[in-house]
Amino acid sequence: MSSPSLWIVSFVLVLGFSSHLWGQDTLVFDSFAPPANFGGYSSADGGEASLLSVTQSLSISRIAILNEMLSPGSLEFVILSYPQPQFLYISAPDAFPMDVSGQTTWKESDSLSYTLQPGSEYLVGYLRNVAANDYVYSDPVSESGITSDLSIGTLLGFSAPTYSHIAFTGVDQPLRLYTAVPEPASGTILLAFPLALLMRRHLPLGR
Repeated sequence: MSSPSLWIVSFVLVLGFSSHLWGQDTLVFDSFAPPANFGGYSSADGGEASLLSVTQSLSISRIAILNEMLSPGSLEFVILSYPQPQFLYISAPDAFPMDVSGQTTWKESDSLSYTLQPGSEYLVGYLRNVAANDYVYSDPVSESGITSDLSIGTLLGFSAPTYSHIAFTGVDQPLRLYTAVPEPASGTILLAFPLALLMRRHLPLGR
């Protein structure tokens, strides 16, 4: 392979590796501290949300919850304001299969875009249109400027949900939040050139 061809291959490899990370969702908050304890049977057409305190601006790209679905059904992922609860975000329904009896799985939302503001509190969770077994834990978690306040709010309904009240304190639901890796600026792309050149210097020259 000629030297120019090696340079092109080097550049493509570096750029390709970097672009693989662009747009990926990164886990920034994981409130799950196993083992989780059985929280109880939850009937259809309702939901729950964890109370979170936020100290820095953070853009959320995905929400995930842990439960045991007792039949195939749909979930909606939600964000509410607090202490005056109002729905700030409600996802479109996401279909999930029935879980194996006695086993929990993480359910992730589709991609979304919502920015949590510093100095604010939020209720973040989900709604379900089928029955499920929910789980809780009692260890507070603080990560990426978000703190779980060990309080769970109850939500009513599915197609037209409403907030009910804080039903549990001293425990929280397993919750994960993700943020998207931003697309690269032009300077990031240009950085691939010297990296590729460095690779080229260590590749054998073609004949």
